[in-house]
Amino acid sequence: MHNSTILPANSPARFWRMRRRVLARFGGGVAVAVLASLGAMPSPGPGVRSELAAAAAAAGRLPVSATHDGIRQALLIPFSDHVATVDPAGFPVSVVVTLHGLDRTTCLDAIATARRLEGEVVVELLDYAAPADCRDDNDMTWRFMP
Repeated sequence: MHNSTILPANSPARFWRMRRRVLARFGGGVAVAVLASLGAMPSPGPGVRSELAAAAAAAGRLPVSATHDGIRQALLIPFSDHVATVDPAGFPVSVVVTLHGLDRTTCLDAIATARRLEGEVVVELLDYAAPADCRDDNDMTWRFMP
């Protein structure tokens, strides 16, 4: 459920989306040459961290009486660059957000930059304890504790 909005030209999310398309279309050798011509782009980890922080801020603004649909809707907005699901069953104590289909590079960066976010709402990565846990395709889950 990727958002079809046009991303800014210098967006890390746009780079990684383009990278996947190029690899799928041209294969390894040509893709490496095309990607090298794009120049160095920032890693995707800070983008994931930014989306998690925005979702945490949204979780902090939710009233205790929020409905499950309202919680899902509010927390999914920041994840326009990823396929995400929200499990609000534990609200108001906790909410679980899973980002689906993250590649190995994004997984490694997320472990390094978004393992835990402290603030009004604490966000904590579940299960991925070490870089060795990252595979080619990852569903990574964070617990939000308002």
